[in-house]
Amino acid sequence: MAGTTDTTVAEAIKTHIYGVAETLDDRRTPMIDYVGVVPSLGGDSVDWKVNSAGNTSSEAFVEGDAPSAAGYQTYYGLTLAKAGYQYRTMVQVTGTALDSCKNGHFDVINRESIKGAMDHWHYVEGLVVTGFTSAIDSGGDYAGQTRATVNTASYEADVTPTLDQMATMWTTLAADPISLDMSRAAMISEITFIDALGDVSVVQTNLNHNVQQGQGIDAGRLAGGDIAYNKSRFTLVPTMTAGTCLITDKENLHLTSFRDFQVDVMAKNDDSVTLALTNVLVPWVFDPRHAGKLT
Repeated sequence: MAGTTDTTVAEAIKTHIYGVAETLDDRRTPMIDYVGVVPSLGGDSVDWKVNSAGNTSSEAFVEGDAPSAAGYQTYYGLTLAKAGYQYRTMVQVTGTALDSCKNGHFDVINRESIKGAMDHWHYVEGLVVTGFTSAIDSGGDYAGQTRATVNTASYEADVTPTLDQMATMWTTLAADPISLDMSRAAMISEITFIDALGDVSVVQTNLNHNVQQGQGIDAGRLAGGDIAYNKSRFTLVPTMTAGTCLITDKENLHLTSFRDFQVDVMAKNDDSVTLALTNVLVPWVFDPRHAGKLT
């Protein structure tokens, strides 16, 4: 068969792209979104103090007793230098690639910069999660001080999640001398921990035997809706390591921004367009002792 074919008009056919399928891993930032970012007050570090020991001169006395020596509070300084929390992602599009995308169906610079920003923030998300889970720990050093010395060790247990382990963590934090205000406690975890806890939930067991006639049945472990522990609801953060659960006052977690996310166009040394995506973000825990971790 002769005549006009795709081959004969190949140079005249206009390429049309119907879209770009996203087959990448999830690039959300649930921990950053949950905690929220606040600007720094200047300087080159996050600095705060810990009152690690109190006045021990309290005593009972009777008339005529001479007073004992006065006591005092003990303070230590905690600091996290911003230099360890500077993040950068580079985007570059060559002049040749720009020429090839001038048909108007693929804005290559726009897509590379927007998707590059998503990749950048997801990278930072992973480091933020690591920053919080590392800060809530039972040993070692944090913010320049030894936890045992400055009394900032968290409750930590390397266990499979069970109600008994949750109870131990809860009561340890709630009881004297830690005395965390448990009405403000938040449970922060990823899905496998929450799902496993559903296995031992009394509420879940009851639901399996109290389905109303004619109603649909949800056989999932979370059929009853949100799972809570002593009225503290779980906040799902899928980017956390599997099997990990943190408990603390949400206000105990901080994200301090020394540089908001910015895009800088780099100087040209060829026909490429080069962008630097940067930010400086420090995750820190104000009082690690008022926090717990199951892993």
